[in-house]
Formats: sequence, structure tokens, C-alpha cells
Amino acid sequence: MAVKKLPESELKAPGVLIKTKSGKQFNITSNADRTKFTLWEITSVGYEKISSNANYGVLRDKVPMGG
Repeated sequence: MAVKKLPESELKAPGVLIKTKSGKQFNITSNADRTKFTLWEITSVGYEKISSNANYGVLRDKVPMGG
């Protein structure tokens, strides 16, 4: 599901920008009370939602660091 902007509900707390060696960019956002985290891939048209989870580490492990 691609969106042009991140939902307001995901911008209530600081997020994390991740850049891979190949140049892909990902963003991990969270809701205000930090009970749900969402992994987004940043694309040329906006953001592609990859996954949501209550555990930040689970999403961090889904980022393809090698490429």
C-alpha cells in the first residue's frame, strides 16, 4: 500500500531513518505512545508500508542491509 505522505498518527513521536548500502531508504515510525511501530520503504512516489509490529527490533530486522 503506497501513500504520498505518512499518516499524521505516525508522526506524533520521533522516527528513525535507515539508509542501506545500496541506497534504499526506510523509515520506522511509531504512534504517540510507542505501542506500535511501522516500517516504511521510501520510494520515488512516497512511502510503501512494509509491516507493523509492537516490537521495534522485529521491524529493524526486516530492513535488507546488504542491498
